[in-house]
Amino acid sequence: AMEWGGWSLSDGLQGINLTDVGYVFLTNEDTSGASYQEYAIRSVDVSLKQSFYDAIPNQPWTIVKYTVELERATFYYGTLILFPTILITYLSFGVFFMSHEVGERLSF
Repeated sequence: AMEWGGWSLSDGLQGINLTDVGYVFLTNEDTSGASYQEYAIRSVDVSLKQSFYDAIPNQPWTIVKYTVELERATFYYGTLILFPTILITYLSFGVFFMSHEVGERLSF
């Protein structure tokens, strides 16, 4: 969760408001929809909270809270990290199955 709000100026001076739902997904960016993404956005929740403090009781202090839920791309990790690691591990044991007469066995 990410929270934005004023530290030194109240809402009476800043006027924090959300337009529409508070966020926009763009499809014309360079990396939008790219196949190398490790995470996918599952959901976004936006909420406004107003607090009043005793020092200035007539001015609200607004906090905007964004809660972003991400989902890990399992296909990315399976094909680009796990599969090559397991494959290289199994291939590295191949030198033990070579015959003893092969002189190149020690160089592998």
